[in-house]
Amino acid sequence: MSSFFTPTSTSIIAQQPLPRGLQIKSSSDKCYVIDEVLSEQPAAGKIWRVYHATHEGKQFVLKDIIPGDFNYIDSLQKRVEHSPYVRTAVDSIPERHMFVFPYLDEGLLHVDTVALSYVARKAIIRDALRGLADLHDEQIIHTGQCLPCKFVAYVLT
Repeated sequence: MSSFFTPTSTSIIAQQPLPRGLQIKSSSDKCYVIDEVLSEQPAAGKIWRVYHATHEGKQFVLKDIIPGDFNYIDSLQKRVEHSPYVRTAVDSIPERHMFVFPYLDEGLLHVDTVALSYVARKAIIRDALRGLADLHDEQIIHTGQCLPCKFVAYVLT
């Protein structure tokens, strides 16, 4: 039996992972059902998680965001949501400080990059750079890792 969570403004990020089957309502009134924890990252005295969830048979990723960063990141997301080269949130759960992203069955994390052709590797790098250019056009500087350094080095060889 699934439980239902409607966030309130006093909700805080819990140390325990959200249980499988929990239903969380988003700002767009969609109900996402938690399936599993995909990853955990300790930071700022808490554990931040990325969850796999579903809504009406479609798969999504729900990502915890540090509460003080939520509104800022939301404003950045909205500035580049037009770009086909930047992965942006499709929904949010503000009271829980979470963003919702489409689940990608295939992505660079699931691809044997060594087996890719030179043309495919070059296209990946080109599209990543286009995404960075779109960020820079909006005066946004990406400070994280967008492509594994080994992959970039391999493409350039």
